[in-house]
Amino acid sequence: MEPAFPLQVSNVSKSFGSSQVLDKISFDLSKGEMTALIGPSGSGKSTLLRGLAQLLRFDSGSELKLFGIESERLEQDRGQMRETRTRIGYVAQSSNLVGRLSLFSNVAVGGLGKLPLYCAVLGLWPQDHVERVLAAIERVGLKDFTTARASTLSGGQQQRGAVARAIAQEAELILADEPVASLDPVSGKRVMELLANLNAQSGVSVVVSLHNIAMARRYCQRVIALHQGKIVFDGPPDTMSSAELKTIYGEEFDDAL
Repeated sequence: MEPAFPLQVSNVSKSFGSSQVLDKISFDLSKGEMTALIGPSGSGKSTLLRGLAQLLRFDSGSELKLFGIESERLEQDRGQMRETRTRIGYVAQSSNLVGRLSLFSNVAVGGLGKLPLYCAVLGLWPQDHVERVLAAIERVGLKDFTTARASTLSGGQQQRGAVARAIAQEAELILADEPVASLDPVSGKRVMELLANLNAQSGVSVVVSLHNIAMARRYCQRVIALHQGKIVFDGPPDTMSSAELKTIYGEEFDDAL
């Protein structure tokens, strides 16, 4: 039976040397939920997302379940870890596309968790995967750029390409780390609409870190706010008051939205 919570986080902490970045973070993400992760720079958002994506290890005593499976069990079973990672799409702030490769190739590698490595080395993709990649590229509005090198795409187009990679991967959970931070308002809106569309129409669970409070309110059903590595708010965005935002960001924060 599929677990109701694709993500369960309990007492998660992370330190780098003497610096405590995350301090006993706990929350569950329901299936099909779209959650904004907010907080000032240095509050631990990126560290949390990278740990959830299995790109770094949390400190001892942290408890993490992905699709009902404990992270410790995943670390002991490479096959299970590989399978679980295929269910998670990670979208970084810089998109992580390889500039010299075509958009098609960049999106196609999203399926490598389910395909042999030689597919990427030789460019011999199964026909069903080719169709899936082309459909993903079309879905994000980049059909005319399928064969273009990633380095020739704008920042917004590259981010949409990163989302297309997660779509082609058939990810059930997308972790997006400030995907609109370096984009102009129009490009950022397109990326957020793509993530919201995936959530609403395909049931993909999404956690997206944002600095833009208006976007968090517009696109997400839930907001989790971090301050100095701790959760200081967790609830619907329309219940987040100006006073709470000032607690999160400081007295200088002007809630003019």
